Amino acid sequence: MDKKASGKKNRGRIIALCGIFTALIIVGTFIRIPIPGVPFTLQFFFVNLSALVLGKRWGTLSVFVYIILGLAGIPVFASGGGPDYIFRPTFGYLLGFIVGTIIAGTVYEGNKSVKNAIKASILNMLTVYAVGIIYYYLISRYHLGEVKGLHYLVFGSSLVTLPGDIISCVITANISKHLSKIIDKQ
Repeated sequence: MDKKASGKKNRGRIIALCGIFTALIIVGTFIRIPIPGVPFTLQFFFVNLSALVLGKRWGTLSVFVYIILGLAGIPVFASGGGPDYIFRPTFGYLLGFIVGTIIAGTVYEGNKSVKNAIKASILNMLTVYAVGIIYYYLISRYHLGEVKGLHYLVFGSSLVTLPGDIISCVITANISKHLSKIIDKQ
């Protein structure tokens, strides 16, 4: 096979993988583990997995397509979809998925060890939390007129999901190593 045909085959393959990861993120959104306060989903698990398996460029594309689908009105977000979703306080976590995927993909691409995958995953999680909390605070306070202190957002809502997200980071880091090997063999 010539180089041009091989490149088209690989490009088609990576685009298909992006589509699969976008679908997994959507499925993860609707797998809910009931806990008090904030619903815990497997959404971050698949966002993080896309960063580690597909890397910063293609993992970010998967997340970006997910968000575009939701903003276009397809009910793929935890509470539906549509362009008005940007005015919901939790939209910041979705934006955090993009930034976190870029960071995790960049960190992991430099050293593909399990230890580094855990580091990249934790950085991804912390980025999602930081962007999400700041956005939540700003929209709640200045758009919705609700007075929720930053203290409440950090400790009241985020600490509830933190243990599950840390476990998710460790599991994702271990799965990504094996999944990458399987994908690379194809």
